[in-house]
Amino acid sequence: MTTDSFSVYELARILKLPADEVVRLDNVARAKRGKKPKRTRPSAAKVRLYRQRQRLGQIVLKVVVEEHALATFLIESRRLTAAESMVRAKVEAAVAEVLRDLAQR
Repeated sequence: MTTDSFSVYELARILKLPADEVVRLDNVARAKRGKKPKRTRPSAAKVRLYRQRQRLGQIVLKVVVEEHALATFLIESRRLTAAESMVRAKVEAAVAEVLRDLAQR
C-alpha cells in the first residue's frame, strides 16, 4: 500500500492558502529538515497574488473619492456605523460589498 505525498506548495494550492502563508509553511518544513529558509522577493509575492486574483476573475481598483461623502453614504445606507466609518479596512470592505451588490444587478 502506498500513500501519496504532497509538497508544501501542492497542499497550499489545494487548501487555497495565500502566497505569503505558503512561503511561511515551506520555511517551517525546511527548518525541520535542517535547511535554510527560502527567501522570496516582495515583487514575486505581488505577482503571485496578482495571478491568483486573475484566476479568480478579481481585480483591484484604485479609486479617489471624498472621504466624508463616502462615509456619509455608507452610514445612511446602514452598511457602517459612525465608529466603523473611521476604520479604513471596514470602509474598504463596505465599499467592496456595495460594488458586489451593484455588479449582481
